[in-house]
Amino acid sequence: MEIEFRKVVRKEVLLDGTCTSSIRPREAIRILVRDLSLSGCRFEPLKDYPFRLDEKIEGEFHLDDPQRTRIRKSAVVRSVLGTRIGCRFQDPPGILDPDLGFYLRK
Repeated sequence: MEIEFRKVVRKEVLLDGTCTSSIRPREAIRILVRDLSLSGCRFEPLKDYPFRLDEKIEGEFHLDDPQRTRIRKSAVVRSVLGTRIGCRFQDPPGILDPDLGFYLRK
């Protein structure tokens, strides 16, 4: 049994993407997004990279919808559990991403 205490719906996904870090902005890191919500995501880098708590990152991935909608997000690393990285999106207050919202409702 699993009990979920999150405030927003989190959807399990398997999406290819890339991210860059504020620490090494010229190095694009290939990632695999494992779950997604309106407020953040969990991903795994495809090569060893030492992510740190509160590290600022820029991520980009394509949804697996028919349009292959491109999502670009600024985020902050909130958890590092082995190779699993959890991050919170840094959207402006009160602004919701309509593409992501529609995708998560399916």
